[in-house]
This record gives sequence, C-alpha cells and structure tokens, in this order.
Amino acid sequence: MAYHWRVFLQVKEPDTTEPTMKAVILNMIPGADAVTSVLMSSSVDVPAITGDKVEYSIQPSEEITVGKLREYITDNDFDKYRFDDTGSGCRWWCAIVLGHLEKKLRVIPAGAYTEFERKVEALFKTVPSGRIPMPIRKGEFYGSNRPDNIFTE
Repeated sequence: MAYHWRVFLQVKEPDTTEPTMKAVILNMIPGADAVTSVLMSSSVDVPAITGDKVEYSIQPSEEITVGKLREYITDNDFDKYRFDDTGSGCRWWCAIVLGHLEKKLRVIPAGAYTEFERKVEALFKTVPSGRIPMPIRKGEFYGSNRPDNIFTE
C-alpha cells in the first residue's frame, strides 16, 4: 500500500508540554468517481511526534495565513485536479503546492522543493516496495490555470 500525501500547515508553535500541535490539513482526495478530486481542509490536533508517518518539515521564511493560502489554491485552480488512472497523484499535487510556496509566494526558503525531492528519493530506498511510487505518479490539473507549469516557467 502506498502512502497518501497531504500538506499540514502548523498554525501555532508547539507547546513542549502538550503532546499535540494545532494544524490545518490540505488533503486532495479522489472524488466518488476515483478520478476527479475533492480538496478537503480541516483544523486538527496532531501528535507533535509521529513515528508512523513520513514527514518533511519546512520552516517558513515569511508568514502566510491559512486563509490566504487556501484562497491562492482556489484562485489558481489547484482544486481542479484529476488523479491518474490508478487513483494516484497526491504526492504530485503536494509537490506543486510546495513549488508555489517556494517560487511564487516565496514563503519558504529557496531550494526547499529540491531538498524535498532528494529526501523522497532517499526515503524510497528505505521503505517497503510500492509505498513511494517512483517515478512520481502525476495527476492532471484541468482548470484554466495550470499550477503545474511552475516547473516549466
């Protein structure tokens, strides 16, 4: 079984005395037809330390609110996404969000996307076969904007 990739936005510095932290999850999931998608966002308390998940943390270089990011995502058609024919493509969607956070919004340090890709490749070598498909499974953005053009501009 492959991992499902989501974007977690930590909304408050973790309290070292608390076992959880406040976060908002941006979760692109397959719709009822298993091809088109639904963008879910929810506010959650997540464990501050998780041993059963693959995590990659990036310290923002600039502040952005969850509302502004959500607005950017919908204004730029990130929510118009089709998964591939196997229902995969969540990591690609997250990668595109990460690319925009770095290259367009400039709220995370330059090079964060490249570092993320390197970490995924290293992780691929250590996890059970099939958990991290390589090469990355890509869905398709179908709105009038093409967020995935971030890598060809």
